[in-house]
Amino acid sequence: MDLLLASAYLHDIARSDQDDSNGTDCRAEKGAQPAAPIVNKLPLTIDQKEYYLTDF
Repeated sequence: MDLLLASAYLHDIARSDQDDSNGTDCRAEKGAQPAAPIVNKLPLTIDQKEYYLTDF
């Protein structure tokens, strides 16, 4: 459930970058950078953190 909540809160963290680039930037890839410090503080397993930050 923690992974689902993190996904819900952070899934559009880089949406404005994607919009500003007219879709040429991938918001999932761009969003992994600012999301990493937040995700790393959550009570998730290492595998869950890695999945969240790299599976796009």
